[in-house]
Amino acid sequence: MLNFDFFQPMKHRKDYSVGVLYLVLLNLPRHLRLKCENVIVIGIVPSLDGEPKSLNEFLQPAVDELNALWKGVRLKSSLSSISLKFRAALLCVSADIPAARKLCGFKGHSAYLGCSRCLKVFPGGFGEKKDYSGFDRESWEARTDRQLRRNAKRLERCQTVTNRNNLSRKFGINYWSSLLDLEYFDVVRFCAVDPMHNLFLGTAKYVFKLWDKQGIISKKKNEDT
Repeated sequence: MLNFDFFQPMKHRKDYSVGVLYLVLLNLPRHLRLKCENVIVIGIVPSLDGEPKSLNEFLQPAVDELNALWKGVRLKSSLSSISLKFRAALLCVSADIPAARKLCGFKGHSAYLGCSRCLKVFPGGFGEKKDYSGFDRESWEARTDRQLRRNAKRLERCQTVTNRNNLSRKFGINYWSSLLDLEYFDVVRFCAVDPMHNLFLGTAKYVFKLWDKQGIISKKKNEDT
């Protein structure tokens, strides 16, 4: 599973942030996956003047090695007295929405086509409030890996910035992600939905604030309890 996030390595400098690409092994039990000794750092994005628009330059070396692992490498292990062929595959991208969009090449969640799973349109231009209504899931056209790869190739062949921007808005993607160089990687299915920031830190927090404001629950009472 691949993750990416920025963090501030210095306590007293909020203007300096570093990005880290890292892998965890899904073969390990869940309670062991994120222990420091089991996390594999595969790339570091240094502090720049601004966040990079694409992570492909930092991601490509890891993709090359993942392609080699997909074909298989021979390693010695405690399983056998002779070397065995081991294979590995990237099965999931798990990160917050901005990071996941950069990794997979999708446009941001506030875009005209802001969903990574479907082609639901969210009307509203620059400076306007987005219209997120119309939650009729049966009418939403699902994205497919084949379609996304085809559209990303069209973006790569664009000769002008204007044409590229028009197609980017039409397809809801920014560029060909290096992850698409993995022949087995389904960027639509393998890009996990982020529940933490939306549900646990966003929606749930908002609902509790609303209940407290309406007198349904009491923050002071809950703290005393």
